[in-house]
Parts: sequence; structure tokens; C-alpha cells
Amino acid sequence: MVNFSIKMIPFVSANPSVFALIVLIVVFGAIIFPLYKGRRMSGRLKWILVASGIVIYFIQALFYFGYFVDDAFISLRYAESLAGGYGLNFNRDGSAPVEGYSNFLWVVMEVPAFLVGLEPVIYVKVMGVVLGIVGLLLVYRLGLVMSGDERVGLLSMWMVALVPMYGLWSVGGLETVLYMVLGVLVVVMWMGGGSGWLLGLVMLLVSLARNEGLAYFLIWVVMVIVGGRGRLRRGEIICGLVFIVGYIGYEVWRVIYFGDILPNTFYAKVRFGWGVMVGKVFSKASFYYYISPLMILAVGNFLGGERDRRWVWLGVVALSMGFLSGLAYREWMPGWRYSLPMVPFLVVLAVNVIVRVYDKSEMRYGVALVVIFVMFMHLLVG
Repeated sequence: MVNFSIKMIPFVSANPSVFALIVLIVVFGAIIFPLYKGRRMSGRLKWILVASGIVIYFIQALFYFGYFVDDAFISLRYAESLAGGYGLNFNRDGSAPVEGYSNFLWVVMEVPAFLVGLEPVIYVKVMGVVLGIVGLLLVYRLGLVMSGDERVGLLSMWMVALVPMYGLWSVGGLETVLYMVLGVLVVVMWMGGGSGWLLGLVMLLVSLARNEGLAYFLIWVVMVIVGGRGRLRRGEIICGLVFIVGYIGYEVWRVIYFGDILPNTFYAKVRFGWGVMVGKVFSKASFYYYISPLMILAVGNFLGGERDRRWVWLGVVALSMGFLSGLAYREWMPGWRYSLPMVPFLVVLAVNVIVRVYDKSEMRYGVALVVIFVMFMHLLVG
């Protein structure tokens, strides 16, 4: 494992040429996006922009490739034990199993590395990078589904790609990006009108990726009740049953196997009380600064005029993920690991406002270019 010291502005001090390359791509994007007011992009240009966003992300993932957090070896230990026939147990001395992880799905996804004989650290990193690319494509899809505007999808994808911590946690060894990707997929399915067994399965998977993923199902239940005014459609019933049966089955197995309904990490990391909550707020001050432009812009979705209820629900998801990220007693790892999953939702909310303001005002092209470029650079260097 390579020792690593994260910096607020990683590229400038470590690799000026890489930083310059990303800035050039950003300038290209800032020039292109405002040009397409009211016009459809050609398929070739759209995929050039998609590929450029993936290149930005891939450069960042390569930059951080030497980073691997110590806690990732806990998950790998459980995966190795499971592959070796010892069950989900950290120890192999016959002692009672203890649930020392909070990312069941991630542990299961690591098992093939040991069954096939692959280098587990490299396997995890490659899996994370692939998930990161899938995540960017899903962010593009979310922006498109929400707004019907390709610019919102593409700009959102670029902005997430520019977040250095997205690249960091793609290769950091833990489930952060998996959890984020599944969460975005769930919301894409919601906003696209999806229901039925597949949505129920994806909501089950996100709740198995991290325990707080249960929040997605709870939000969906409220959405269904409010939107349907108490009437359930067949697809919604099937969706709910798939999730409930699967989740109850998992919890029953957990109690039988580990003797507790919650993982040991919950008791170790979750704290409540006013003093603790104030401390958590101050400990995340740098993250709040980082997302402050996104939060300010996002509010524009709820000011004046007729409001699309879907944007309200997207705001609810973003706030819920932010609240849940604060439950951990302390976030000692770099890169705001617990807070990162809310970023894609904030980005889509913010980008929608940027595009709307540009389309509905007499804002000059030059001003729009500056706004987009400044947002890009803020996300890149924090």
C-alpha cells in the first residue's frame, strides 16, 4: 500500500501538466455548452463530450491510484474468509462471527477476486473505476430525465467528473462509489416512472451496499403515498413486496448469523446529542464550503413559477443523504466519504438552474461562459 497525503489542490502541486490538460478540457466544455441553447447536439458531439467527461474522471482516478484506505482490508478479510469456506468471519479460529463491516454487498462483490486468484487490491480498484464510469453515465441520464435537456445531463456529468474525491473513492477500496451509483440509479428509475420488481431489487441492493441505503425505500414509500393519494398501482405493490421480502429475509439471516439486527460498526460510529451534532457540523465545514455554490444554485429550483414536483423530491433525496452522512461520529478518512453520495443530486439541481437562467434571460454568452467555467474550476480545486 502506498502512503498518501491528500491536498486541497491535488494537481497543481503534484502534476502541473495533468492539471493543465484538465483545464484545457474544461475550457472546451465551457465554450461548447452555452452554444446549444434550443438546439439539439449532433450524436458525434454528444459522445465527444461524454468521452471528455470520462477522460477527466479517468485522469483523476489514475492520479489517486496509489491510495488505498486501511479499512478496505477489513472488507477484503471478510471476502477472503467467505471465499475460503470460513463464512462471514474476520477470525478463523472458530470464534463467534462479528459483523465488523457495514457494506455487505461490497464484501460479496469482492469474493470473486479470491475465488479466481486475482490480486484483490487491483481487482477492487478496477471494479471501482468501472463503477465510476457507470456512475457518470447515470448522472447524465438523471439530468436528461429530469429536464429533458441534454445540456443539463452533460454539464452534470462533467461537474461530477471534476470532483477529485469521486476519483479518489473510485480507487480507495470501499463501497462509496457503489453506494452512490446505486442511489443515482434508483432515482433515475423513480423519475423515469419505473416501478415493478426491478426497482424493488435495485432499492434492496442499495440498502445492502450501506445500511443507510434503506432511506431510498422510505422516501419512495412517501412519494408513492403522496403521488398516488393512497392508491397503489400493481407495479408499486410488486416493487414494495420485492424489497420488503428481500430486506426482511436479510435481517432475519443477520440476526441468526450475527445475533444482532445492526452491525457492530453502528454502535462504534453513530453518536447523538447536541454537543456531538455541533461537532459534526464543524468537522464538515470544508465540505459545506465545497458544495456551497451548488446549494445556493439548487434553491433556484424552488423559487417562483410552477414547480415540478420531481425537483422537490430530488431535493429531498439530496438533503436526506446529507443528513445521513452526519450520523457517523467522526469522518476521519479523507475526501468526505460519507458525504460524497449527495453530490450528484446537488449537481443536477444546480445545473438545471444554470441552464434555465441562461435560456430565459438576456444573459450574454460571455457571462454564461464565465459562470460555467468558474463552477468547473471550483469543483476541480475546491
